[in-house]
Amino acid sequence: LPVIGGNLFQLFYTLADSMIVGRTLGADALAAVGATATIVYFVLCFIQGLTGGCGILLGQAFGAGNEKQVRESVSASVWISALFTIVLTVLCCSMVHPILRMLNTPVDIYDRTYTYLFIIFLGNGATVFYNMISNILRALGDSRTPLYFLIFACCVNIVLDIVLIAVVGMGVAGAGVATIFSQLLSGICCFVYIWKKMPVLRINRHHFHLAKK
Repeated sequence: LPVIGGNLFQLFYTLADSMIVGRTLGADALAAVGATATIVYFVLCFIQGLTGGCGILLGQAFGAGNEKQVRESVSASVWISALFTIVLTVLCCSMVHPILRMLNTPVDIYDRTYTYLFIIFLGNGATVFYNMISNILRALGDSRTPLYFLIFACCVNIVLDIVLIAVVGMGVAGAGVATIFSQLLSGICCFVYIWKKMPVLRINRHHFHLAKK
């Protein structure tokens, strides 16, 4: 249930953006954000799948009590996630215009749709970071802590949406920035929790070596 809840709350970011944008900026802005929902979810599924897969060896190593392999599995997750983030971000950001053309995005909302989607894609690293850290915790049997931090980050996202859109006047760009910052915040909270509460996951420079396995 916490895992399902975590997946649902990650979708809540876009829902909150749509609700606040619609109420403050009008129907066209709502349409601009809403038009990206399917694409954002599509990319999110790739991220969740990859980071979830990285937790398999980690969970096996932790269950076997092999601390050395636990740390090596964490470093492998970091390597893979970093490489995946670079490739995914470059690919997604370069594909925004073709994606919007394939979706037949109306001309009157095209610019705002592009702005929002480009910012979301530019912040893929924050989404990968949270999902990597949360799946590391889940591999060790703690599925509740990532959910708590994610709920907190969703609340922060709502506040930031209101501030950046209604007060600062950033428009749909503010919604995108709020989402990325909130995702990053939830990942940082999970990281700090791991560093303080789970010494078995603390990795040093010598753990960051490439291994075929």
